[in-house]
Amino acid sequence: MLVDYPGAMAGTGAPLVDPLDDVGLLCGVLAAAINERIVARMADEGYDDVRTSHGYVFQGLLAGDRTVTELAHRLGVSVQAVSKSVQELEGAGYLRRARDDHDGRARRVALTERAEAMLAVSRQARLEVADAVTEQLGPRNARAFVRHLRGLCEQYGALDDITTRRVRPAQGLD
Repeated sequence: MLVDYPGAMAGTGAPLVDPLDDVGLLCGVLAAAINERIVARMADEGYDDVRTSHGYVFQGLLAGDRTVTELAHRLGVSVQAVSKSVQELEGAGYLRRARDDHDGRARRVALTERAEAMLAVSRQARLEVADAVTEQLGPRNARAFVRHLRGLCEQYGALDDITTRRVRPAQGLD
């Protein structure tokens, strides 16, 4: 339904889609709110030094990337951007780097025990979000909601990004 809405700028014309019905806007703000909730849960558990952008680095490592160059390739960002994030995460005790036994020039990046513990908290926080959605919508509607989201991701070519852990930061790594 197309309606004018409070706060619309005079002279710009009415939007073609009511912002409250704008699928992209709704998905974007929902994703941001969910990420804020997860980051807050992690902070409550003592992981207040992890940013959403760090999650992309962790996902790459979980997918099997072992060097900064591999991570940069997966994320579609510069080696320098990944190096900065890896250095931050190493300083916070989440990652460690060591020389590769087979290639002395390469430095492997690996998760530490602190990272593994933080990932467990992150996974639990994501489960809590899923449980909250199920509570809000009911089990049947929650399954249908996820099925529809999955279908839309597939339609827009984004489902493979999830299954291959190639979700990329929209605006770099900060």
